[in-house]
Amino acid sequence: FRHDHQEFIGARDRKFVVFPGSGLARKPPKWLVAAELIETSRLFAHQVASIDPDWLPDLAAHLVRKSHSEPHYDPRRGQVMAYEKQTLFGLTIVDRKRVGYSGIDPVQAREVFIRGALVENRYRGDGAFARHNAGLIQELQELEDRLRRRDIVIDDGAIFDFYDARIPSDITNLRAFERWRRKAEGENPRLLFLDRTLLVDRTAVGEAEEQFPKALDWGDTEYTLSYRFEPGHASDGVTVHIPAPQVHQVPDYRFQWLVPGLLRDKCIALVKGLPKQLRKQFVPVPNFVDRALQTMVPDNKPLGPTLGDHLKKHTAIAIPADAWDESAVDDFYRITYCLDDEKGRAIDQDKDLEALKNRHRATVRSAIKSGRGDVRERKGIDRWDFGTLQANTRVRKGKLEIDVFPGLVDEGDSVRLKLFDNPQEAEVESVRGVARLMRLHYPDPARYLRKQLLKGSELPLVAAGFGDPSVLREDIIDAAYQQACLGLNPLPRSEADFLERLQAGKPHVVGKAQEIERLIMSVLTPLKQLRDAAKRLEERYPEAIADVRAQLDELFCPGFLFAWNEEWLAQYPRYIQAALMRLEKLPGQVEKDRQCLMEIQELRHRWQSLWDRSPTGSNAFRREMETARFMFEEYRVSVFAQVLKTRLPVSPKRIRQQLEKAEKLLSTV
Repeated sequence: FRHDHQEFIGARDRKFVVFPGSGLARKPPKWLVAAELIETSRLFAHQVASIDPDWLPDLAAHLVRKSHSEPHYDPRRGQVMAYEKQTLFGLTIVDRKRVGYSGIDPVQAREVFIRGALVENRYRGDGAFARHNAGLIQELQELEDRLRRRDIVIDDGAIFDFYDARIPSDITNLRAFERWRRKAEGENPRLLFLDRTLLVDRTAVGEAEEQFPKALDWGDTEYTLSYRFEPGHASDGVTVHIPAPQVHQVPDYRFQWLVPGLLRDKCIALVKGLPKQLRKQFVPVPNFVDRALQTMVPDNKPLGPTLGDHLKKHTAIAIPADAWDESAVDDFYRITYCLDDEKGRAIDQDKDLEALKNRHRATVRSAIKSGRGDVRERKGIDRWDFGTLQANTRVRKGKLEIDVFPGLVDEGDSVRLKLFDNPQEAEVESVRGVARLMRLHYPDPARYLRKQLLKGSELPLVAAGFGDPSVLREDIIDAAYQQACLGLNPLPRSEADFLERLQAGKPHVVGKAQEIERLIMSVLTPLKQLRDAAKRLEERYPEAIADVRAQLDELFCPGFLFAWNEEWLAQYPRYIQAALMRLEKLPGQVEKDRQCLMEIQELRHRWQSLWDRSPTGSNAFRREMETARFMFEEYRVSVFAQVLKTRLPVSPKRIRQQLEKAEKLLSTV
């Protein structure tokens, strides 16, 4: 046959060309036969003719040599096939022809059939054994994922031996196997059923069930767990499966604790991730972790700080809450939250539960709106005519029961009864909603105060930076109702309780409003002086002035009269005076100002990070955060205006302790 433009390779690997005088010399065929080869200047073929190589296997069958390679099981044919190569005097005349292998090497064909069809689960018959065995092997592979090991399930060799011992030696293809199987199963239906004890160590199974459960309970909800042992994969580790409409019910911190089989290793990883000056206090790490775990019980609390509390019991070493870095451990120590649709199909997943909740709030809201329950959303409410304001209830959506939290939303001229997906948000909104409902139920003080408050003070208010006096007037009235009728007491949940609070508080509404008005009026002049001073010093001290302006923006944020407790609002004149004194001393203490500013910014960043994690936290959490917030103001007083004295002991260390106190309350959110 021709292997390049003119040259041929013949029998016994001899190379030649067609004699130039031949009719085939100019356009030689791919294959030819020559009557003789004559060597002159080179080896020439004479008396040549074109042939079809497909003729050769039959015409030269007695001279052809055959070899076979790559035996494999073909599930479509149900046979073991191989690739056949035929050579004639060293010339390959047939290459990679697929042929049945059973008649060529029955022993090897049987082995390949057992491995390919049965061990590798490519069997296409109707035997029940195959479904049973495949399910059992998959279950045990999932067990390996749970234990993060690859040495539990026996290798394929043992499964091969199982079939080899039962299948007759002459079975080499699916048809013969099925014929034998039906007859054999008539006598023993479970002849080919694999036994669990054959495939896995019993102790490993017991460990998995206890240490790596398939589900975890929290409250009255069972969360299904799945496991994957594939480092680098997005789902490596433990995955908790959550019906999408129930994502808001998932506890914020419980799944940081993972499962019993991974908790110890994760705690060790967390301690090793501490800053060096702390980490070196706990060597050897496993020993300290083991002592701490003796008294730790999985709960809906941040794992790192909780571990720190228990380590402190044994060592008296305090670990700051912000020293723990959950994101620094290996990904498989951070659970994957997977949202499933009503058919159990994954629709989204994330390691960050809060991000997942935020992305799917619309899904939860839609399910709540279309669900059925005892409480329905209403608009246009101006009287308490909706019975008991339950703290929580449920609506049913298909087979799911979804937790919802009724609350009252202030809509200006009315109140709306809304079902929230977050109990803290429902509580925060309801404070405003109940205050508005009290104002609607008893409007006389509001009518009077609209006429009397801030009368003739429009220009001073604008000069001090308050803007539209009518907006401030409404804020004062709202805050007066809240302070007089609600205060820091729990929300009224019944009409009787509502009316009792209103009756007790309504004589004090006007007085509270007048107190707030006096407070506002008392800061107008110093506030204008402060803004003027800031404008004068802005070019020389931009960092300090930016901080003062940020301070004022926070103190007088929209709705500040309703946002902060009256005991802190009463301190505003002192805070403004302290800021004025800071600017008066600024030219002579620039470095001191810069140091204080750096400390406040670092603490303020921690405060904001904590607040962002739960902006609608419980009332207890919000009160502790409010205290921390105003400790910044007290710290400014202690640094820049000591003569004014502070309302409570304050220092950067005390502020950090207050933030840690607030953070611990997040576990109840």
